[in-house]
Amino acid sequence: MKRERFVNGIDVIRLHDTIDQIRDYPEIGKFEFRATNQWVDGTHCRGTVQHFYGAIHEDTDRPPQTVSYTHLRAHETVLDLVCRLLLEKKKKNPEYHPPNKLHH
Repeated sequence: MKRERFVNGIDVIRLHDTIDQIRDYPEIGKFEFRATNQWVDGTHCRGTVQHFYGAIHEDTDRPPQTVSYTHLRAHETVLDLVCRLLLEKKKKNPEYHPPNKLHH
C-alpha cells in the first residue's frame, strides 16, 4: 500500500524520517525557543519569537515573528505563544514548511 506523502498539510514521510533520526541521535530533538512578551495596554500583549536552539545548533538567521493578542488564558505559557506564532506564520504563508536542517 502506498503511503500518502501529505496528510493535513504534514509531510508524513519527512516526519517519519525525522523521528528515525531523533531515535538514532536524541540530541537533535532538543529544542529551546527564545520568546519575549511585551504588555502594550490593558489586556493587549505582543509576543515575539526570533531565535531558537534546535537540531544541535543555534538558529539566529530568521527575522522576528510577532503576534499581538488581547488576552492570555490562565493556562497558557510561552509554549502556547510559540504555537500561536507558528500558526500565524502558517496563515500568512500556507506553503511554509520549515527547512530540514537535520544532519546525521
